[in-house]
Amino acid sequence: MSCFILPKSLCEKIESRLARFRWQKSAGRRGIHWSQWRYLCRPKEEGGLGFRDMAQFNIDLLSKQGWRLLQYLESLVAKVFKAKYFSDRDFCNSRLGNSSSYYLGNKEVIGEKSLSWRVGTADIVNVHFVKVAELISNNERNWNEDLIKNTFPGTEAELILQIPLALEAHDDLLVWNGESSGEFSVQSSYKLLQSFDPTAYALQNIYKEFYKKLWRIDIPSKIKILVWKTSWNYLSTRVNLNFRKLVPTSVCPQCQNREETMNHLFRDCLVSMAVWRELEDSIPILFPCSEFLEWLTKVMGLLSVQQCRLFCIAL
Repeated sequence: MSCFILPKSLCEKIESRLARFRWQKSAGRRGIHWSQWRYLCRPKEEGGLGFRDMAQFNIDLLSKQGWRLLQYLESLVAKVFKAKYFSDRDFCNSRLGNSSSYYLGNKEVIGEKSLSWRVGTADIVNVHFVKVAELISNNERNWNEDLIKNTFPGTEAELILQIPLALEAHDDLLVWNGESSGEFSVQSSYKLLQSFDPTAYALQNIYKEFYKKLWRIDIPSKIKILVWKTSWNYLSTRVNLNFRKLVPTSVCPQCQNREETMNHLFRDCLVSMAVWRELEDSIPILFPCSEFLEWLTKVMGLLSVQQCRLFCIAL
C-alpha cells in the first residue's frame, strides 16, 4: 500500500471483510450492518470509530514517499523519478502522463495547501515568479518594505511584512503544515485527506463535545461502544428489528405496554425507571421529555466526569 495505488475494487473488498468482522455476533454468525463503513471511518470526536478508509489510507502511505522525494533530493530514487516524470519542474508541480507510475498518486496530499516554506536565504522560494531573496535586505535581514508594497496588493503586502525572518540566514526549509514540528506524519496527512472528502458530514459542536467526553471516560471499551451505538440508534431494539422484519412485534418484552424505542428502553420503561430511581441521589433525572439523542448529549454535557462514568455504566 505504500508503493502503489490499489484498485478501488480491492479496497472495497478489504473494507467489506473488515465490516463483516466488526458487526458479526460471534465466529460464523453474521450480524446486522447498522452503518456504512465510511461513517465508521470518521474520527472518534466526530461520531465515528476511527477506522481507516482503505483508499484514503493507501494515498496517505504514498504521500510519505512523496515527502521523502522532497526532503532527499539527492537520493537515487528522487533522481530517477525527476528524470522520468518531472525533469523540467519540481515534484509539487509535476503532472501525470498516460504512462506515469501509479506511485505519483501521492500528489493528492503533497501539494501547495499542505506545504510551506520556512524562509532562510530565500534563494529557492518564489512568489508569483519573484524570488523571495529579492524582497529581503540581506545586510539587515529585514523585508524590503518599499519593494513589497510596490510589487503586491495591499493586503498581501501586509501579510508578507508580518512574516518574521531569522536573524541569521539558513537554508530554506520545506515544512509540513499538518504538524507543529513541520515534519510529515501519516496521522496528520490522513486527517488532511479526510478534510478533502466531499461526502463528509459536519457535526454540531454539542455532539462533538459529547463524543470527546465519551472517549475520555475511564470505563471499559465495551461500555463506550454501547453508548456510542445508542447515540446512533444502532441497537437491536424491537422497533429496529421489527422495521427489518426480524421480529413480528415492536412491543417491549419487559413491560408489554409500549414500543421498545431507544427512549423507552433506556429511560421510560418501568425497569429503566427503577434503575434511575436508585441512582437519583448520584445522577439527577434531567430533560425527561427530550428525544433520546438530545437527552443523552445534554445529560452527559452537564454531569461531571465521575457522574458520566456512573451514567454510562447504568445504561
